[in-house]
Amino acid sequence: MSEAGKVKNIIIDLGFVIYNIDYNLTLNEFRKLGVEDIDSLYSKVGQSSFFDQFERGELSVAGFYNEMRSFMPEEITDMQIKKAWNAMLQNLPMDRVELLEYVATRYRLFLLSNTNELHFNEVKNTIELYCGLDRWEEIFEKTYYSHLLGMRKPNADIYKLVLEQNDLDASETMFIDDLQQHLDGANSVGISTQLVDEEKSIAEIFSRDGRLV
Repeated sequence: MSEAGKVKNIIIDLGFVIYNIDYNLTLNEFRKLGVEDIDSLYSKVGQSSFFDQFERGELSVAGFYNEMRSFMPEEITDMQIKKAWNAMLQNLPMDRVELLEYVATRYRLFLLSNTNELHFNEVKNTIELYCGLDRWEEIFEKTYYSHLLGMRKPNADIYKLVLEQNDLDASETMFIDDLQQHLDGANSVGISTQLVDEEKSIAEIFSRDGRLV
């Protein structure tokens, strides 16, 4: 049996994989606010520790603003920081939502995202506007967001949590994400993986009727 044929459960990331994001937009906005070395402070593949704390829910929104303000001129407001931080959040392609609805008829489907309070609220508003929260929640058997869990990818504990809470066999589970280090974390607990990038979207991973190809 092929690897795809063994899969009964799918765990999927949110940002970039489902919801379009562009990190460069946020980097550019922070540069405009006077953050001179934003590339070393924050990027898609690495970030300063307070970003990790924010994604684990250990740092409040006010605390995040204060951390960011230490790299900016004093007159920068919370709203300016929020706008720059959320600039990366683009849109929710409905063709991906519709595809995942088919996927959910074939597999047990779970969402696992590293996120934070500001991004979570903004994305939730977009989902409500274009998709509807009820429709969104029906797609996934359960959703997992790092800032609500106190843990984040790629640490093994977050994958183990999803497996254990839902009685999933790792050998029958696939994780889909856009970052290799997150896939490596899933591999470390026995979960198979698929990388989504600029050249391979979830439309190339699944057939139109929601089956792994």
